[in-house]
Amino acid sequence: MKVNKKEIYRTSLVDHKIYHKKDLLRIVKTRQGEIFVDVEQSILGRGAYICYDLKKALILKRKKLLNKVFKKDVSEQIYDQIIEIIKERG
Repeated sequence: MKVNKKEIYRTSLVDHKIYHKKDLLRIVKTRQGEIFVDVEQSILGRGAYICYDLKKALILKRKKLLNKVFKKDVSEQIYDQIIEIIKERG
């Protein structure tokens, strides 16, 4: 994929493919260690991205990939919230 430098791209956690930032859902860990789903992509902190695909969201939950990325136990509620947001958009 040829990447335009003026546009912002990020890599999805599950499939490691490059997507436009607007096509991804952002999960953020703040400096205080709190983890949020950042739909508007405006919260400061370390971000992880997942594309809006239900199958990939289920893989994210099953493998607990956010736990590995943020090096912290992420509650099931966050994973469920991600799945609900993707279902609503899909």
